[in-house]
Amino acid sequence: MEGEEKILLNKRNKKPIEYGDDILGADNLDSSRRQSPNQYDSVYRLNSLSLKVKNCDAYISLCEDNPSLVRFVRWLRAELQLHGVICAVENRSSYNDAWAHQLGKDAIDSATLGIIMVTPKTFSSPYAMEELNIFLERGSLVAIFFGLCQEECLMRDIIERRGSLWQDAGGFLWQSYGGLEREWKETVNKLSTWEFKLFMQKTNWRECILEAVSLVGKRFGKVEISEKVRNWKESVAGAEHLFPRNENFVGREEELLQLELKLFGYTEGNEYLETKSRRSFTLTPNLKSMDRSGILEHQSDDFIRMESKHTGSDPKEETASRFDISEMGIACVSGESGIGKTELAVEFSHRFAQRYKMVLWVGGEARYLCHNYLNLLPCLGIDSSLMLKESESTQLGNLEEQCVSRVRRELMRDIPYLLIIDNLESEREWWHQWQISDFLPLLGRQSTHVIITTRMPQVMNIQPIRLYYLSAAEALTLMKRSMECLPVEEVFALKSLEEKVGRVPLGLSIISAILSEISISPTRLLDVIKHMPHRNITWLGHQNPILSHNRGMVQLMDACFALFDLFGEHGRLASRIAQACGWFAPSPVPVHLLVTVASHIPPKLDSKNHNWKRWLCAGQCRKLSHDRQIESRAIDVLVRLRVARSCTRSDSIIFHDIIKLYSRKTGNFVDAHAMVNAIIHHDFFRNHAEHIWAASFLLFNFGSDPGAIYLKLPLLLDFIRKCVLPLAWHTYSVLLRYGAALELLQQAMKALEAAKVGRFMEDGNMAKVGGLSRRIFRKRTSVKEEDSGLHEELAYMEATLLETLFKLMHKSPTAKR
Repeated sequence: MEGEEKILLNKRNKKPIEYGDDILGADNLDSSRRQSPNQYDSVYRLNSLSLKVKNCDAYISLCEDNPSLVRFVRWLRAELQLHGVICAVENRSSYNDAWAHQLGKDAIDSATLGIIMVTPKTFSSPYAMEELNIFLERGSLVAIFFGLCQEECLMRDIIERRGSLWQDAGGFLWQSYGGLEREWKETVNKLSTWEFKLFMQKTNWRECILEAVSLVGKRFGKVEISEKVRNWKESVAGAEHLFPRNENFVGREEELLQLELKLFGYTEGNEYLETKSRRSFTLTPNLKSMDRSGILEHQSDDFIRMESKHTGSDPKEETASRFDISEMGIACVSGESGIGKTELAVEFSHRFAQRYKMVLWVGGEARYLCHNYLNLLPCLGIDSSLMLKESESTQLGNLEEQCVSRVRRELMRDIPYLLIIDNLESEREWWHQWQISDFLPLLGRQSTHVIITTRMPQVMNIQPIRLYYLSAAEALTLMKRSMECLPVEEVFALKSLEEKVGRVPLGLSIISAILSEISISPTRLLDVIKHMPHRNITWLGHQNPILSHNRGMVQLMDACFALFDLFGEHGRLASRIAQACGWFAPSPVPVHLLVTVASHIPPKLDSKNHNWKRWLCAGQCRKLSHDRQIESRAIDVLVRLRVARSCTRSDSIIFHDIIKLYSRKTGNFVDAHAMVNAIIHHDFFRNHAEHIWAASFLLFNFGSDPGAIYLKLPLLLDFIRKCVLPLAWHTYSVLLRYGAALELLQQAMKALEAAKVGRFMEDGNMAKVGGLSRRIFRKRTSVKEEDSGLHEELAYMEATLLETLFKLMHKSPTAKR
């Protein structure tokens, strides 16, 4: 292959030289495109620029401007070019001059392989039939049937209009463009028996793309392409989704339809959406009702206005529309805690996973946002060691910002990802006060889609999809689950339980789990919750106020934790595990670590609980099965009662924010000490570094937040040696967070200095963590009272910290210190 116009993308981190800059990076678009990008006219720009390639490896042809087809072709082209296959993408039916047609013909003549997208319109397109005939005669055709099967493309059925597909679109199609009947029939007959073909349906986009890349690699004799595709599929298998699909998902069909419209700009009927839901998009002009039943129609009205913006509509309508084209590709799901935002994102990610190369989950909590975002580096195939080596030759002060920009650029390619930022706490990142927009690809002109779930009413001035409570019928369905033919009084009890917990879906799912796993009637469960003793707990002042004004939810949590005691030994272990979960980071927690923490938490002794425990035991309750180890059975109890949730990470579970807040408010700092002690004795920082960060936030003073607990000097030295030093190097070398690594080491140094002078906290300060308040008195520990071995260990640790700090700072003399 020769010529300057050739592009070989052998390395993923190299930008194309000429052709494809506007598509892969979207950086060279003219100013008018930056102001008003439109994904519907992208195919025309795609065609005009692809003519620059006169010599190409693969010629990709499409004959219509269907948005799904255009998205699929752009993705296929980007994947092939990542593997070094130069592609030209053409829609010759859209050309209106002889020069363009001649350049397209040159691309066909120079191409080694032809990839033709076969749709019903292909058989009435003179250009598509010509291309099929050319590549069939060469024997170098890869046919991708888009939304139809090869068996449906029989010449007899098309001509005689047999079958639902050809009743309207069939007939003597060669007459529509003056084609030759014999050549047309021969081409269709060859296509109906062609060996190298693929079938693209709505549920196999990704699989079809990967099979196409492997097939093209085999046709070119490049075995390494198939090997790379197979390795990538193995690495992603089972690790793509953070949560498994919820088999008990109820309702939210309208919200799912809104998400599809927001992200793709169009909707397609599928097996998940009922005809009634699709017809709800029938417009009602100037609809201003904000109730749950009318939002979908209002959204559709805005979408029609959005389309008219590019067809010469009135500018006043453009201003009135609250759904702007610049928002396309990003959706914000807003609602109070426990309303089901994460469940909606999980369901959408599973339903539409095949439309993306990968689903990327990022926890949106302010302190962990940057950490979670940079964890995407290996998922996107970015070699952090190369970036670190390049940065060390200059300076490291802006290394973290460069890495964020690099991830952002990868998300702006034509390869589509679904980025889910779950539970976004603030529009600003905690460490550097970066805006959330600094982490997202440019809106409106990228293949990657973004879903943000948040309790905030609005993010980045984007009109959110507001989640409301489930309808009465949906709530009843969620609570009943497997129970059938309930008496009228039990149905009324379920309705009372719904109102008791404030109609919060998380509370409804817990009620459903209790009723399913324990043979207790809704009426008795309602009586149990009503008889729960009232505790004076201060909930105010916390970012998550759900429990401060929902007493019924607190009573449900009390009842759920009390039920654990009925399950015997593993139930008591489950109760302690749930008690300890509040101090961990908002991410999956290893089971063995939870069990270790729980074993060091003393059981709670509360004499006031005996009466209502006897009330519980009076019912005919059956215990869960005892066919596994005690730890496994304890975790099983937590998951089956919806207190914890299983995740795709092996041997890990995750807890909802409401459960964690309840555990912190009803617990004490003994649980936090047990959590830190367990982390000290477990070497797992490479896969669960966020939990060491959580322990560091409890011990050290970061920013204006004081530490909440203190450790004795030997334990503090162990924590710094076993956790802080490895975490600092991991944060710097893997996640490339140079500033965070420096600050962690500096805070460890301050903690050791405080130990030397005899205090870890200021006199009489109130340490506040998650709304909890506890007075920490001065704790003096004189180094002179320690043995000489401890004194030497303290001096050695100080020297080690200073040496580590010097090594990091020496790499970047201009970095802020």
